[in-house]
Amino acid sequence: WALSSPGNAMIYLQSVLHVLVLLCLLGAQGASAAEGDVQLLADFSLLPEGQAAQVVDVVEAPDGTVYFADAVSSQVWRIVAGEASLYAGSATATALGDGGPATAASLEALRAIELAPSGDLYLAAGHRIRCIDAVTGIITTVAGTGVAGENGSDGPSAALQLDTPNDLDIDRDGWLLISDSGNRRVLRFDLEYGDWLEAKLSLPFEPAAICADGAGYVFVADAVGHRVYGSNGGALIDIAGNGLDGSAGDGGDARNAQVSEPAGLAFDRQTQELFIS
Repeated sequence: WALSSPGNAMIYLQSVLHVLVLLCLLGAQGASAAEGDVQLLADFSLLPEGQAAQVVDVVEAPDGTVYFADAVSSQVWRIVAGEASLYAGSATATALGDGGPATAASLEALRAIELAPSGDLYLAAGHRIRCIDAVTGIITTVAGTGVAGENGSDGPSAALQLDTPNDLDIDRDGWLLISDSGNRRVLRFDLEYGDWLEAKLSLPFEPAAICADGAGYVFVADAVGHRVYGSNGGALIDIAGNGLDGSAGDGGDARNAQVSEPAGLAFDRQTQELFIS
């Protein structure tokens, strides 16, 4: 499952059956759905062979527009009023496409997307972080050289190497958090100036997913260790999982429960709940 919470007591999920759904956690929120309802947003299971979507991330804009990243085609799609349209990535493009329309760009190994307060959409693709301007639709690379590696953690973002960035989120200060998985770290990208990276967390494992709670904490999933940790800039603390692969422990302390290869995190800032998949 891919998880995303827009902060309005709803959560988006995508299943291995190529179905994108909306789960209403706390009821209507101004809509018609009741608590616990599941609404079908998109079903890709009937697409021709080779076009089946594998949604790896999904975000919602304040106006209700939904963006989702498809790992199969390395494309980003947008749902407006129930209608899906291509937003970024070309199935036939061979050029990176920086400085041109996002729909004509090549998005190698698309893994995550995140919407900035400005409306710009950020993508983790290949060993780069890319940005689609909300007004012009132009795509640019804002971090990473495209070559996997590690040559520092603080400095101009275009010169610093990344290794398999696999998740993104916005922290309480409005910076873009980057799960730089292959380098076992979390970085922060300055959205205001758009050209600076700095270290946030150094980890003893490759992070499978990250999210921020809006109060200074960053949550990190360790899929291999079957645990979820949190940090406010200091040492890691246990949040969920006892290190055993399984599903036991409902109704008890999350730290004593079993979690199985956690690979998705979402924090609902309205309900103050952390969701783990």
